[in-house]
Amino acid sequence: MIEKTEFKVLDMHCVHCVKHVEESIKKLKGVKKVKIDLESKNVTVYHKDKTKVEEIKEAIVLSGYTPE
Repeated sequence: MIEKTEFKVLDMHCVHCVKHVEESIKKLKGVKKVKIDLESKNVTVYHKDKTKVEEIKEAIVLSGYTPE
């Protein structure tokens, strides 16, 4: 089953930021799609239900940003 999880990442300011976050999340096993809207700072992740939300948050942090 595919789940949808959303985060706000307020410290993204440019397309470079978006690329870092997106690449980091896409490396996780089970992630199917990442959609990021820079204007609203929304990050939407479509992933298998076995992918833990904490893993996604950690990937965002490791890319240098703060998920809310």
